[in-house]
Amino acid sequence: HEEAAEMVNNGEDIRKYSVTTKEFVGDNNGNLKGVKVADLEWKHKDGRMQMSEVPDTERTLPADFAFLALGFLGPEQTLAQQLGVEVDKGKFKAAFNKTPDDFRTSNPKVFAA
Repeated sequence: HEEAAEMVNNGEDIRKYSVTTKEFVGDNNGNLKGVKVADLEWKHKDGRMQMSEVPDTERTLPADFAFLALGFLGPEQTLAQQLGVEVDKGKFKAAFNKTPDDFRTSNPKVFAA
């Protein structure tokens, strides 16, 4: 976030909010080359919040990898056991102290954010 902005994005935050993923763009060999996105706006309608796509904001971000972060209550106990990772309140236990070991779990090959 802040660290990455200083290193790779001319000081601007690399995170983008209120964006919808429309398409993964690949080459003829099935390799990911980009992610097509568009901005969203939220408005109150009929007593609830509804999102809609902002016209003319569609663009393709270059990408080599896509990591999906899907909402769920936490890792299943069996996965943590299989990976040998300590859990805290149902979540992989990992510290963040602005050190090289940030996001490392009890298994040195598994990181969590």
